[in-house]
Amino acid sequence: MGKVEFDKEKIIYKINGIEIQTLWNEIWSIHCYKYDYITHEKACLVINHENGEFIEIIEDTIGWRELANNLHLYLKVKEKEWYEVLKCSKPSNKTNEIYKREILCL
Repeated sequence: MGKVEFDKEKIIYKINGIEIQTLWNEIWSIHCYKYDYITHEKACLVINHENGEFIEIIEDTIGWRELANNLHLYLKVKEKEWYEVLKCSKPSNKTNEIYKREILCL
């Protein structure tokens, strides 16, 4: 099982001896969805990086709940209560965008 940690500068993903660090300002967008395992449902976050790569973090990941509950402190999420809404929703193959980096036009 993986682990996710975060501080005011970055998110750190750890799984199978590999550690990946992403600065908050390198995140392009974040989507969430809920999918249905046959016996239970799982929530998931998809963190898209500006270089096109992404990390998918499932609800069982150590630190997931803390990240979900505190994401609004580090990024301007569209809806602070997105996690509560996701918990009450039905599984779907549709993702909900909860954050997208603002692009400044000069």
